[in-house]
Formats: sequence, C-alpha cells, structure tokens
Amino acid sequence: MRKKIIAQTSVGILLAAALLCARPAAAFYNQSEADGCAGCHYPSGAHMKPVVDKWKAGPHSRTFGRVQGNTFCARCHAPFEADPGASYMNNSPVKLEDWQSVTCGVCHPPYPRPSVIARYDVDTGEYVSLDLADADELCVGCHSGERHRVEFGKIGRKCVEKGGARCIDCHMPKVPWSSDPSVPMRASHDFKVEGNLPYSCGVNGTGCHGGRDVRWAIKKIARWEIHKWAGEAK
Repeated sequence: MRKKIIAQTSVGILLAAALLCARPAAAFYNQSEADGCAGCHYPSGAHMKPVVDKWKAGPHSRTFGRVQGNTFCARCHAPFEADPGASYMNNSPVKLEDWQSVTCGVCHPPYPRPSVIARYDVDTGEYVSLDLADADELCVGCHSGERHRVEFGKIGRKCVEKGGARCIDCHMPKVPWSSDPSVPMRASHDFKVEGNLPYSCGVNGTGCHGGRDVRWAIKKIARWEIHKWAGEAK
C-alpha cells in the first residue's frame, strides 16, 4: 500500500512538472508593456485596466512554448522578440522573462500613432496602418498558412460571406465594464466567444442577432460548426 501511494505521488509530481514546463504561468511572462499601457491611459489605469485584465485572461497573453519560444516562431507568437533574419531552421531561443507574447503594441501603435489599429511589420520594425473595417488583416496575418489557417464551417461561411462579420465582431465584442450605464462599453480582449455572451453574438438588441436571447446563442454555438481547423479530417 505504501509503495502504491509513493508511486501515485511520484506520477502526480511528474504530471505537474510536465504541465508547468508545457505552459508557464502567466506571472513568468514579461507583461510590462501591457501594464504600462494601463498605467498611462487615464489616472491609475482606470480606462485601460479592465482591457488589460481581459487580455491577461486570454490566449494571446500566454503564447510561449518550448517549440515556439524562438526568434522565428516569435514572428507571430511574440513579434517584438522576433528576429527578421531568423528562419525555421536557423533561430535563437528567447528567454521567458523577455517574452511579451502578442501584446498591446502588436496591434495598437504607440503615440503618436498613425491609426487606432495597425499591423506591426517584424521585417521593418514599422507599422502598417489599417482601418477598423480591415481589422481581419491583423488576425489572418498569423492565423493562416497550412498549419495555422482558420477554415470556416457552413455557419461560419454564412456569417462571414453573407453576413459580413469580421473576426473581431465575434471574438472582440464590446462588453460593459461597469454596472453604471454611463460608462461606455469597450472591446473585450480575451477573444472568447462563449465567455462574452450575449455580446459576442449580438443578441438582446446589441448587434447581429438582436431579437434573440442568451439561451438561443449558447445552444447555437454548441451545435454550429463555426470553424474547421487546419489538419482536421475532412
């Protein structure tokens, strides 16, 4: 019995260690830029802190991995740590304490900024201005290619091709930050569709499906084939 308990404990320790190595805790990342944005936008970051908190809760704030943590994969996983001269076969590791992930400045140029959103060009170190109508360019720049492309299912194609929906319409809906109705809603930055209902589907009068309710949206998302991911059996 004692040997069995020791064996189970050892397995548990190994599994915990493996999980820690596979995806480091958010506290180990360099999130100084995101915190700096929150600290400078209005006193005590009152305007930006909720946005940064949402970002920290989403996948774009934790993109480091043993395979991806190098100066080539960083082109998408952490653009500010990328080396323009790096290649798939010739790159250098990036220290975890230097890794900023897909942080604010990747999509929002600093002041004086040419536009609200812009694509950061790793090769030139400069920004390419974008209109909000072309926001999908920020997404498909990395969510593309044979391994990382996003393919739409039947409903996804209908939303995009017929409904004119952009990635951010579903993944970055405007959500309330306060119970005070005078406080304006702001775009959610955790990119979670289900987590931001009803706003992500535009129900309850907020957008695309204004005549529906939250229950309807949850049931539809559970049944719909919105995305078909690359590499998935057809």
